[in-house]
Amino acid sequence: TSPPRALDTYVSTDNLEDSVASNWQAAALALGVAGGALCTRDSMATAILWSPRDGWTALAHAAYNGGTNAVVALLAEDGTDVNAVNADGETALMLAAQQGHVEVVATLCATEDIDVTMADSAGYTPLMMAVELGHAATVAALLAVGDEVFTTPADNVTPLMLAAQEGQVDIVNTLVASRGSDVNAASTESGATALILAA
Repeated sequence: TSPPRALDTYVSTDNLEDSVASNWQAAALALGVAGGALCTRDSMATAILWSPRDGWTALAHAAYNGGTNAVVALLAEDGTDVNAVNADGETALMLAAQQGHVEVVATLCATEDIDVTMADSAGYTPLMMAVELGHAATVAALLAVGDEVFTTPADNVTPLMLAAQEGQVDIVNTLVASRGSDVNAASTESGATALILAA
């Protein structure tokens, strides 16, 4: 999912604080792109933390854009919900995983309250997203959290099946070597296993 469009007039970091009251969206987008140098100022943080459009919080924008400094600063703000979801059920971790932002993923995974098992409205977890899109380093960062990143969706389509289907050989090898991956799991809808999907 892409973030909501910013307004036609780009908000630079120089006037970000002055503009945020009237335009939280462009401010949050600029925040993600700029790396968050100004994101700890109370007047800005309050506006963009509590007024998300379509669930796109400042943290979501920063994660999507790979703004590691912004993510770190926002996580330090009171009121930041690391597991907040947008209209598609995506968390900041999911957005970072989709884009392959390894540092952001690692930063979010180290957050005390992070839920790495959450799935979006389509049933995809952060690990499944990273796997399907071929972000090998991001997959490794998620696996470093532990076996809890492996959750069983309703149709039992596992990350290993996705990797096999997409021909992601390196990721397949990484998943097979991990303790949480069931190589014999089969989809409840098609009955296909990872081996069948790889054929």
